[in-house]
This record gives sequence, structure tokens and C-alpha cells, in this order.
Amino acid sequence: LQIATDPAFTAIVASVTGITDTQYQAESLLPDTTYYWRVRGQNGCGAGSFSPPFRFTVVEDGNKLYLPIVRKD
Repeated sequence: LQIATDPAFTAIVASVTGITDTQYQAESLLPDTTYYWRVRGQNGCGAGSFSPPFRFTVVEDGNKLYLPIVRKD
């Protein structure tokens, strides 16, 4: 998983490996900021290609930060 502040991923703010769950809680994201994320799978045969980038915006409401829910239907 990579999270960046630009769709070209030149400003990566998080790069996480070894995720085995279907959820990940990012830390230290700034309110009122748009982020881009992408993932790539890895197994015994090696790493695949990164997915196309997706985006989300962190919204601040008082003292709470909200992230959008991303679903795969």
C-alpha cells in the first residue's frame, strides 16, 4: 500500500508492506487534504503491478477526522 499527496506518487507519505487484512488505518493524515492510494499484491511468485491510483480527502469535523469508506463491490 502506498499513500501520497499527488497522483504520480512523488510525495509518498506512507508505504506499507505485509498487510494481510482487508483494512488499514493510516496515521498522521492531515485534515482538508486529498491523498492518493494504490496497492499491489505479492505472493510466492513475486510482486504484481500497482493498481491504478484512487483518491480520498480527509475531512475534519470538530476534533474528529473522517476517512471515506472504500468498498469493492
